[in-house]
Amino acid sequence: GGGDTLVGALAAIDSLGLKGTIDVVSTDFLADLDTQLETGGMSAESGGHYCDPLFAFMMVYNAIKGNYTVPTDGFYEILFPYLYVASSEDYAAYAKLFVDELPYNAEELKAMAAEDFDGLSATASALSIADVQARHAG
Repeated sequence: GGGDTLVGALAAIDSLGLKGTIDVVSTDFLADLDTQLETGGMSAESGGHYCDPLFAFMMVYNAIKGNYTVPTDGFYEILFPYLYVASSEDYAAYAKLFVDELPYNAEELKAMAAEDFDGLSATASALSIADVQARHAG
């Protein structure tokens, strides 16, 4: 988990002098994750699933536009991958590409709005720190 219980667990580990000797991995990025990773408070963390609403919106938008047939006896599902950070360098890249900036630019969003379901699902599945770095390298 994350939130207050994680903060409490990290404080307890630190107060016992065990910081850096117990591997702590969690979900939901802490506000001080970069410091926790750098000092050994955390070993890794997953999160970044806030893009879920973007892909949910795109699924509805693309269905309304007629990019694919909407099933009447089932549903479409996109399994969005978590983003993982395991170092202060990973977190710095995450903060730059997902917090300070957006992982998709206007042209990429327009392209997503033209995708069929399989294309949109593939776009979601590919999202990672390395993916954004590669797409925005130029």
